[in-house]
Amino acid sequence: MKTILKISIVVLILGCVILQYDWMYGNPISKHSAEQEIEMFLLKNSKGKNYEIIHFSKSIKHGGYYLAELKEKGYDETFIITATETSVVYHNLRDIPQLKKSKGTHCSHEIIQKLIASSFISIVISSILILIKWALKKLHLNTN
Repeated sequence: MKTILKISIVVLILGCVILQYDWMYGNPISKHSAEQEIEMFLLKNSKGKNYEIIHFSKSIKHGGYYLAELKEKGYDETFIITATETSVVYHNLRDIPQLKKSKGTHCSHEIIQKLIASSFISIVISSILILIKWALKKLHLNTN
């Protein structure tokens, strides 16, 4: 019984570490998908301008979105596009109209759904940890 409990604690901690890493740095599949979304957005909306991605990464500062810094070839000004794996959510390009946001927030619908899901996951994980702590106390009391 104690071995199963120890294994489940290790698996739970390992799962939390993996989720934290994914939240901070992203995974290669979602990063590639977000990069493709940004490139498709630029192809559809750039109106003949030639933009070059100079930096691409996941940004916790920008709500966990993937962030691409762009430069228009021949100019020094830098632009920013933020995206999820499925859509572009913000940009500061001058000639392209801004995207719709959720009413009363600065976030897209997708990011609000992800925040709700991650809050639920946090509650479930903390409940499991409390249950494990309670079970360990019971086991310790029964062995004495």
